[in-house]
Amino acid sequence: MAFGPGVYLVLMMGSVGAGCVLLAGALIAWRTGRGRLALGCIGGGVGLAGLYLATLCAVSLASPCDVLARGEVKRFCGVYLDCHVGVSVDDVRTAASVGAPERPVVARGRFRIVTLRVSSNARRATLSPYDLLAIAVDSTGRHFRRDRDAERALLGEVADRPLEQAVEAGGSYTRTLVFDVPADAQGLALSVTEQGFPDVLIEALLIGDEDSLLHPPTLLSLAATSDAGMPQQTH
Repeated sequence: MAFGPGVYLVLMMGSVGAGCVLLAGALIAWRTGRGRLALGCIGGGVGLAGLYLATLCAVSLASPCDVLARGEVKRFCGVYLDCHVGVSVDDVRTAASVGAPERPVVARGRFRIVTLRVSSNARRATLSPYDLLAIAVDSTGRHFRRDRDAERALLGEVADRPLEQAVEAGGSYTRTLVFDVPADAQGLALSVTEQGFPDVLIEALLIGDEDSLLHPPTLLSLAATSDAGMPQQTH
């Protein structure tokens, strides 16, 4: 039976609280000369931590790896579980080269030119994603980082803008990403994650969170809609 993220957060906070109580009890018992009680509190804390980690791993391993179709939004919930900021793929094109015809940047394999949309469904607050990392992956598990030279050839100075910017309530913005992937790559998808600390550390231990230990990611499909030929500079 699957529970909502709020239930898992309560479970985490309850486990942390119980662990703190057991640690405090162990310290008090040790200082008052009750060594057996202190060891019992320590053993209880270790057992609680083990049970929590086992539950964390079990939920992660039982979770599917979702691949969202074009236009479907992947939400970033994080520690606060607001889930307002999200990303989606608007368009995917392929090209053998990008940039000006007289000085093209030629792909080693094939360029995937991705229009990524960052959006917010908040009603009032202006929000920002944290330290986004976008990586293309294929069905065999190979990872492909952004080709920044190709992005600069395609977009000019616009390519140096960060992926992150403030998003007004109900608003969105787009970024163009370029990946040079082998011609034999199949099942291409985009992994977009937030890297901000300490959220990453906390989410790694949050049961049911996409970024928790051993949890498979939610990916965005990079099935191409067109062959772009040699795109000219755009903004």
